[in-house]
Amino acid sequence: MMDTDKTKEVLLEEIRQLRIENQLLKSGKDQFALERTIAQNRFQMLFEQSPVGIALVLHETGEFLEVNNSILESTGYSRDEFLQLSYWDLTPREYEQQELRQLETLNKTGRFGPNYKEYIRKDGSRYPISISGALFVDADGRNVVWGIIEDLTDQKKQESIIKNQNEELIKLNASKDKFFSIIAHDLKSPFSAIIGLSDLLLDRIHANDTEGIESYAQFIHQSSKKALDLLLNLMEWSQIQTGRMRYYPEYFKIHELNEECLELLSCNAEQKNIIIQSHISPEIMVFADKVMISTVLRNLISNAIKYTRSEGTISISAEEREKEVIISIQDNGIGISPQESVELFQIDGVHSRPGTAKEKGTGLGLILCKEFLEKNNGKIWLESQENIGTTFSFSLPRYFLY
Repeated sequence: MMDTDKTKEVLLEEIRQLRIENQLLKSGKDQFALERTIAQNRFQMLFEQSPVGIALVLHETGEFLEVNNSILESTGYSRDEFLQLSYWDLTPREYEQQELRQLETLNKTGRFGPNYKEYIRKDGSRYPISISGALFVDADGRNVVWGIIEDLTDQKKQESIIKNQNEELIKLNASKDKFFSIIAHDLKSPFSAIIGLSDLLLDRIHANDTEGIESYAQFIHQSSKKALDLLLNLMEWSQIQTGRMRYYPEYFKIHELNEECLELLSCNAEQKNIIIQSHISPEIMVFADKVMISTVLRNLISNAIKYTRSEGTISISAEEREKEVIISIQDNGIGISPQESVELFQIDGVHSRPGTAKEKGTGLGLILCKEFLEKNNGKIWLESQENIGTTFSFSLPRYFLY
């Protein structure tokens, strides 16, 4: 009897131990299940909130199994729409060879990328991406590709901005080099002439020899005037390059401004017996910076006088159009070759030809004209035939442009 009781006690103890172990096992399974659920929730949150696109693709068919919000935002599709797409609905066909190489790498190594291509948005536009991926087997035993897709739109924009800034910097450096080249060469010439002629003039005065003094004085005057013109052009050009040129647009009559410029340049025309005909209606108004347009007119009329032969003719006219006025300065001078026409408005192509009476220029006048007119919402162009003549035309707005 005692042995039976002991056996029962042993069995009961074993049952109690089994119950405890079962409870512990159940408790462990519950804990594991809880931890697994927490991990899955964390993963889902990271998946959805990732700033980088993530896609799960069935390897055998290319079918999309799941995508996150980042890809949906970039492509413009809803989730349901996206999951109905084929691989080639998103990837342009010109990337087919790249895709074949990518697939070969994936099959050999289990991963690929980063590769660079484009995706097609819902609206048909394209955007640049970087794509990497890895192959794994999911819980259902399927071969699934885990793809990481980064939208490079903003990066490409930044690269484009940096590229444009670098190109602009190169242009500015070229302009700076040309600026100093003009100062070193063109400004040196008139001052050298002034110094040399002044020495000759002093020698004649000391020797009480008055012969040639008047001609020396004229040469000194011309050289001084050239140096001043060059300095003024350089100052105006440097101001607009550095953004320090003040811009005050207003309504004014182009006829009145043209007459002021003609008065300033009349002596130059008279010296070569050039007739200047003005055909601008007194009523035509434009909206622009008067000081800048005065510089434009002065340079263009001065050039026409310089390159027109003695007893030639210059004609100035203005044509009203719906939103703009076209002003033209036409001469019957020596004309400009097609090659020179292309380089006239480029700082790196600036050069100056002597006029028909050996007049010299700075080479900067037309550059100033172009930049001043662009500042005033206008344009400049020319038509020319060698030994026949040239017509420079420019446009100005009739009204304030919003």
